[in-house]
Amino acid sequence: MTAPATEPRTARSGSSLTPDAARAPGHRKDFQPGFSPVLIECATKQQLAAFRTDRFGSDSNIERNLITAAVRLVLDDQTRHEAWLRLTAELCREDVLRTSAARSGHTQRQP
Repeated sequence: MTAPATEPRTARSGSSLTPDAARAPGHRKDFQPGFSPVLIECATKQQLAAFRTDRFGSDSNIERNLITAAVRLVLDDQTRHEAWLRLTAELCREDVLRTSAARSGHTQRQP
């Protein structure tokens, strides 16, 4: 006995997105060849979106190139490495404080 035929699932019910079965395994609906997902702080993402909108209008696809260019600028310039590492340490401290506060039930508003 064969299973009843069903329509292919989509990422969101009722949407016109590509059926999951039509995508390559492991690829999300927003998959872009040659790019991989990166986590970015929400406030930084909002600043990036504001910058992008101011400079390029509503084309959100430019964001991946803006981020790639920013990272390449830092990686390719040895003189920026120390400043980058200092900022990284500062962000790590803030992240630890925010995480600790969240675990203890307290919230801290970051400037």
